[in-house]
Amino acid sequence: ANGASNNTAIRVENGDIVINDLTLAGKARYALYTKGNTAFVNVTLNNVTTDMTSVGMSPIYHNGKANVTLNDCNLGGAGYYDGGYTDGTKILGGAETYFTVNGGYIGVAVVNANEGGAGSIELNNGATADRIFCYTSVNGTNAIVPEVTVSTDSTATEVVYSVKHAVTLKKLTDEGKNVVLSNDITTTDKLTVKNGAYLDGKGYTIDFGGNFNGYVKAIDVLNGSTIKNLHIANAGRAFGADGCNGDIYLDNISGTNAHYFFNGDTPSGSNAYISNSTLDGWISYGNVGLMSFDNCVLKGETSRFHGICYYVVYGDTEFENCTFDNFYMAMNQGAVNSGATGSVVTITNCVYVTSEGTVKVTADNFKSLFMGPGDETDFNRMLNNATIIVDGVTVAN
Repeated sequence: ANGASNNTAIRVENGDIVINDLTLAGKARYALYTKGNTAFVNVTLNNVTTDMTSVGMSPIYHNGKANVTLNDCNLGGAGYYDGGYTDGTKILGGAETYFTVNGGYIGVAVVNANEGGAGSIELNNGATADRIFCYTSVNGTNAIVPEVTVSTDSTATEVVYSVKHAVTLKKLTDEGKNVVLSNDITTTDKLTVKNGAYLDGKGYTIDFGGNFNGYVKAIDVLNGSTIKNLHIANAGRAFGADGCNGDIYLDNISGTNAHYFFNGDTPSGSNAYISNSTLDGWISYGNVGLMSFDNCVLKGETSRFHGICYYVVYGDTEFENCTFDNFYMAMNQGAVNSGATGSVVTITNCVYVTSEGTVKVTADNFKSLFMGPGDETDFNRMLNNATIIVDGVTVAN
């Protein structure tokens, strides 16, 4: 089948269709477009191959209500879907499209939901997919989420859910799913990203409305998980890692109106890696294995409860290519802090913003830069119990 670049090669509406042993090649807006306007239709593809050199949307697209079965299909070649995150889409379904994939390869699949219901996709009999991307919705206070089922003999390299409502955000992060935001979200729910999943903010903001005070963390990051490209607003403690049992990663994050930007107490000694981020607020992470900051700005000018920012040393720490702005270090007394004794803080190629301008941090000026007013006791405790190394030179006690 071969269609013009803005047309559809095969189009079927409001009727069942079975296609056997066919290769769809060339250029088309859709290689195969099926639609069920008012009632469910059945679409079955047996041994269908796509080898498109160019498509305007997706090689295989069903719009509307249908049971779509793909048996031993190979959906390769060009594919595109205008969702930014789903380049390479080979099948695209409407809100009540139920895909069953038996064997074969489907590339990237998009499954949709709306207020009326959700579609689904099931992979069986050794079927493989690069990515399954699910658009979610809500009906009142109920989350409407496509169902994804991957049998033990089949593989989906990545399953990710796009959310734009607080209720779906809470549901999916609680379930340990990969989530991307499609707009700013305001919520009063505590969130947990866990089990190796990720939360990709795509540059949007989660606003907690000042609901979190005291020691409650707005987002806990646990067990090998990642948060990236996200701004947090109005959370007393923005990020935490209480009870973490695996390394965690935060990249390109920022926040406003936080007392503690990052705060946790992890019995496993897990590592925390923070990169390419602006951290406004105190940082304190008990029993950490390694706390790593790479290309970060650490500042205290606009933190919620303090005009300064403290990093409380609880374990080994690395700062590389960072900027410190109104930022101090200390080692407070306390049972959980006893693990900091013998820790090493390494500072490499970093600068400090002063009232006279920006200066490079050195072993010689470390004491004058990083001790806050009235913090002599805690600062000296840190120097006496931990090793501070700046660009390879140890700071003297």
